[in-house]
Amino acid sequence: MSSWNPSDKSAFIVLTESNRLATVDTGNPGWAVVRGDFSKSAASANHYLEIEVDLIGSGWMAGIGKAGVNYVSADFYALAGTGVKWNSGSGTAYGSAPAQDDIIGVLLKNGSVYFSLNGTWIAGADPVAETGAAFTGLTGDFFPMVAM
Repeated sequence: MSSWNPSDKSAFIVLTESNRLATVDTGNPGWAVVRGDFSKSAASANHYLEIEVDLIGSGWMAGIGKAGVNYVSADFYALAGTGVKWNSGSGTAYGSAPAQDDIIGVLLKNGSVYFSLNGTWIAGADPVAETGAAFTGLTGDFFPMVAM
């Protein structure tokens, strides 16, 4: 990802370091969302991105979403700070809760989403064999997305 999109973010997201670091304003009354500055088609994508966790705790999610969606949308697919995979406003047990300084990998490949933690695919997923995806059947264009 080249950067977070300053025109496609919640008012409580603060972007610094040439829009590559997103933090949430302490006055935020709820969840805030920011999207990346590019999208990829789910059908033909083989696109990977990494997000470093600087926030300790469960108050964040990293993944992909369509333009104009928020964290409860059916078109938002993420790994939450609690270790659950998240979609449509709810989470399902999926892996260990990431810790501070962990690296979350997000791969959109052929209509499926895979997550890794520090370089290891979660839940035994194998993107090369296209097995064990966290989510499948995605269509349309998706952006990198973080909710805090």
